[in-house]
Amino acid sequence: TYILHDGPPYANCNLHMGHALNKILKDFIVRYKSMQGYYSPYVPGWDTHGLPIEQALTKKGVKRKEMPVSEFRELCKEFALEQIDIQKKDFKRLGVNGDFNDPYITLKPEYEAAQIRLFGEMADRGLIYKGKKPVYWSPSSESSLAEAEIEYHDKRSPSI
Repeated sequence: TYILHDGPPYANCNLHMGHALNKILKDFIVRYKSMQGYYSPYVPGWDTHGLPIEQALTKKGVKRKEMPVSEFRELCKEFALEQIDIQKKDFKRLGVNGDFNDPYITLKPEYEAAQIRLFGEMADRGLIYKGKKPVYWSPSSESSLAEAEIEYHDKRSPSI
């Protein structure tokens, strides 16, 4: 058996060339393994949490500060599910051979429960701790940023 669990794209926009290249390369590997005789299902997935989805809604004119958090979260969920349907159709049009009837989607309760269960197991094993750590913060989005979202630029300063 050769299983490729897709590192999921955010469900926040229509497909672009990066999505296409990523999926086609993965599809190529899975098909190659299948031709070698492996049982090789391709399990697609989508990340339905996080800043990119919130930013996509903000660009559409949604004013998150003018509504309860629960309402904004529901709008994010609805938007993400719509984007999954659009992306799923587009991946099929590209010829990607995945199990699109049973993808993993991070907002599904069973997926969230599995994450909480795993976190609990890690805590039981002493792998979770509370401590201080610097965090990259975006004042404009009022959210922490991932290392991949940080852009560095050289700057000349006459200060020293």
